[in-house]
Amino acid sequence: MKTLSPVFLAVLLLSKCLPVEIFGFEPSTVTPVPSNLKKFMPKLFQEKLRELENGKIEFVMIGDSITHSWSKYPGTFKGSNLLNLGFPGDRTQNVLWRIENGALDGISPKLVTLMIGTNNMHDTKKAYPADKPDEIFAGIQAIVTEVRTRLPNTKIVVFSVFPRKEGSENDRVKAVNEMLPQLADGKYVSHIDLNRFFINENGQQDKTLYNKDLLHFNEKGYLVWAQALKPLLERYGLRVNLNTLRKSTNIPLSATNYNKPNIIYLMLDEWGYFESSLMGHPILNTPNIDKVASEGLRFTQFLAGGSVCAPTRSTLITGQHTGHTTVRGPGCLRADEVTVASMLKDAGYATGGFGKWGLGDVGTTGVPEKHGFDIFFGYYNQTHAHTFYPKYLIRNSKKVPLAGNTGDFLKGETFSHSLIFKASLDFIQENKDRPFFAYLPWTPPHGFWTMPDNEPTWKKYKDRKWDAANQKGTHDAQMYAAMVEMVDRQIGEIMDLLKKMRIDDNTIVFISGDNGGKSYFKNDKYPHGFLAPNLNPKTGERFRGGKGDFYEGGIRVPFIVRWPGKIKAGTVSDHLGYFPDVMPTLAEIANAKPRKDTDGISILPTLLGSKTVGRKQSNHEYLYWENKKSIALRMNDWKAIRPNKNMPFELYDLSKDIEELNNVATQYPDIIKKVTSYAKRAHAPVRLGKVIDASLGFKGHKED
Repeated sequence: MKTLSPVFLAVLLLSKCLPVEIFGFEPSTVTPVPSNLKKFMPKLFQEKLRELENGKIEFVMIGDSITHSWSKYPGTFKGSNLLNLGFPGDRTQNVLWRIENGALDGISPKLVTLMIGTNNMHDTKKAYPADKPDEIFAGIQAIVTEVRTRLPNTKIVVFSVFPRKEGSENDRVKAVNEMLPQLADGKYVSHIDLNRFFINENGQQDKTLYNKDLLHFNEKGYLVWAQALKPLLERYGLRVNLNTLRKSTNIPLSATNYNKPNIIYLMLDEWGYFESSLMGHPILNTPNIDKVASEGLRFTQFLAGGSVCAPTRSTLITGQHTGHTTVRGPGCLRADEVTVASMLKDAGYATGGFGKWGLGDVGTTGVPEKHGFDIFFGYYNQTHAHTFYPKYLIRNSKKVPLAGNTGDFLKGETFSHSLIFKASLDFIQENKDRPFFAYLPWTPPHGFWTMPDNEPTWKKYKDRKWDAANQKGTHDAQMYAAMVEMVDRQIGEIMDLLKKMRIDDNTIVFISGDNGGKSYFKNDKYPHGFLAPNLNPKTGERFRGGKGDFYEGGIRVPFIVRWPGKIKAGTVSDHLGYFPDVMPTLAEIANAKPRKDTDGISILPTLLGSKTVGRKQSNHEYLYWENKKSIALRMNDWKAIRPNKNMPFELYDLSKDIEELNNVATQYPDIIKKVTSYAKRAHAPVRLGKVIDASLGFKGHKED
């Protein structure tokens, strides 16, 4: 057995004394057990220990016989200095024993991958009983904790257990896989589910990728696995050679450039179309947003997926319009939903969300960590998100208490958005060496308007003598303006950080509102609100309505995209698109697979140009919105709205009537007939997610 060095032993003992909470897990109750299933196992283990002394190990694969069989293809990961720690028959208990007995001693790899648990699912010839799903998860968790302890600077990727044939064993596989996202910490530990590559269109195990035992991969299966792994390995500078696998498998090798860009999608809550100096606003000054637009592309008619918070977030995250998406009002995502985050995670991205979720509270199937996010920090419940001094925030379904906050809406010691902003920056910094997706649905300028006294933008506005009416507080309008400029400054800090880390050129940044603006602080003097989010300051024209309805004021949002060297700077596009288009666009950018039932169309030809992409921009036959009472459709310049179920459709020609004042429905019965047909086609019954434990969710701002 390999002897531990005194230095390593000292480090190990020190790490064992550290609070285990630094790794986010409870102390393990799993007992390490040596494997005695195979006579050659001790010899094989000794061989692996000797490999530790033969050079620098950059990449370690931990697993069982499925991982072990990579040894049939020794050149697959050429140059990566691979240590294959896959042992036939190994259970989680056996892996723990090997680690405790020298399997990772004296190395500091860039990456460790873990795919284990298969042999815990079934009874063996040696009468090992099948473990329960929670016991299997506990074993995997214990391994991750042990690896983190011994290799504190190494990134860990936990793969979902691969599909089995239908039956009780596969049921256990599915149950364990539902738990595994909890292991991701957003920094060192990631969870990746590759199982979509190994199932057929019926959602069952693809038998063409397996040997006769329907457990181990054939060569074709390993090639699929290798292709799925390639972007992950190249992210860490690990060279990959797939040519050692025979091309007779008829699996085409992708010619896509795997230097995938980082993606930042920043969405401000209730930020109106005209609420920026870019659009000529007479009060609000947004130099950083203006600069992003000057360096990228601004859309003039990109529309939100809904007119209020939850539905519009659902369309963005699922790529489906409100006639198909899961969350069309209060509710949560289904457990089986494919989201933008899960799509990008499968494509090798680190995924983080920071801000307001709104698609499933704690204790439901809709929590973000079960939908592709390595980490989500902020508010899960929408009502919770309406205060900036809550008693706690949520990180991966666990409460994070905020010091000095009592539940008062307007005051406290810890300003929540400051923590959310810092977490956004931290995630970007921590993942600068790998492709990342940072989803930043920030709450400001929505919510109860308040901020710390030392906030610079508040100091700018607090003494303004404004006669804005209908304020709950005496300085609400001033606070709203300060919040807009606060997030503008923070956007500037993000852009500066990208340049400082030298990842600016390889990062695509989206900035948008979540729905139309709301005309706060309105009276006879200010009929469109004091800050007039839907009033064009240059022409005097206004978008009708606002947040909550489907007139232009409720769904037209700012939408800016920047990608240096790819998107021509300072361009403006009148392409008609909306939030469901984001998923297929990001899928094309990341060489990922969107859900098959997306309602969106990739806008990449508009972003990069038709010549660059190799095709012209496709357009929607129609765009669709619905809620409990209203329906709206857009067909080029035609806008049809049924404000109430009992009312007929209104029809507007937006090319002539941007204010939607002249209803021409009676003049164009053929258009109305087409609209009615489209509306019937577009609607499907809602299939909501489930509440698992309502006691875990948000109960009110005063809760303990």
